[in-house]
Amino acid sequence: MKIGLDASRIYLPTGEGTYTREVIRHLILLFPEDHFLLIIPKLYPEFIAPNVEQLIYPQVDGIRARFRYAFQIGHISKEHKLDIFHCLTNYAAFGAPCPIVCTVHDLATLKYPELRPSRVQWFIYRFIFPKILRSACFLFAISKSTKQDLHEYYGFCDQVRVVHNGLDHSTFNTTQSLDCSALDCFNLPENYLLFVGYLSPKKNLEVILRAMAKLNRTDLKTTLVVVGKRGYGSESFFELVDHLELQNQVIETGFVSNEQLVLLYRKAGLFVFPSIYEGFGLPVAEAMACGTPVLVADVGPLPELVGDKRCLCSTHNVDEWAAGIQRAISDNSYREWTRAHGLTRAKLFSWKKTAKYLRSIYTEAIEKTRIK
Repeated sequence: MKIGLDASRIYLPTGEGTYTREVIRHLILLFPEDHFLLIIPKLYPEFIAPNVEQLIYPQVDGIRARFRYAFQIGHISKEHKLDIFHCLTNYAAFGAPCPIVCTVHDLATLKYPELRPSRVQWFIYRFIFPKILRSACFLFAISKSTKQDLHEYYGFCDQVRVVHNGLDHSTFNTTQSLDCSALDCFNLPENYLLFVGYLSPKKNLEVILRAMAKLNRTDLKTTLVVVGKRGYGSESFFELVDHLELQNQVIETGFVSNEQLVLLYRKAGLFVFPSIYEGFGLPVAEAMACGTPVLVADVGPLPELVGDKRCLCSTHNVDEWAAGIQRAISDNSYREWTRAHGLTRAKLFSWKKTAKYLRSIYTEAIEKTRIK
């Protein structure tokens, strides 16, 4: 099978970037008899292989560039005689002679336009994106929640398949020996709270700050460690840090190495993820795989991910978050339960399983097109 893969987001330090890298890596590894054409911004050395061709396409950012790219995928599919093309990150294609399948990560722009900088993006997701997606033979939703959104907002049903994100268990685990001195540069306290992700308003970290301020008044002081890049609108978070006088209780690490990230997970007292909206929530799965107690918002795919209401808090309820944090820090029996529960949940997700399922649907899409 000759498979085209949209690798336009492969270098992003976000969930979409991780998804792109891991799906491609595992497809190449598991199906060496297939030939893969990657449309990619620049050469990715790790994917140099006899059955891989990398076609450099540097510019996909901006509305015009995205539409141009969608048409180019059609031309490329025809020129390279592809059997199928997979748009990995909310793109689609026009005029392709082969079946198109598309992964939809989330509809955050449509559901929460106030969290996005451009009204134009909302317009595209409301009126144009559903028309583009209708050209796809199948849509892959990365969670049941995203599938539900695709049905509710666009009316898609039978052509949507839930294909959960995976997890790199060789990296995120409790067993691999690591050098703990890698964290010395951060001067971390005991039982710190940990957040990992692209810091933006939809992550709703302000509720954690308010919960911390509430706990300060009961003499339970906690520290929040924030790992990741600052995104659009993140200045409101730091303004609240100053307003609540929590400057000495927030540590921002920026990007960290994989070794440091795993250590940060393992040594955290609690992983917090109060997002307003997510497509999947990879950091939650990573934290569980590292044996870290987790407390997440009761929205979107997060209940589906953690699988127990004892790991959930109402998104904006400061009192619930404060109580949940206090319980995780103070109650040893609860900590042991949530640690064991998380390790069990994490085993449900693997990139190998994701890649195998995707490959089976590629075959189904090709057969479906032939019958037509």
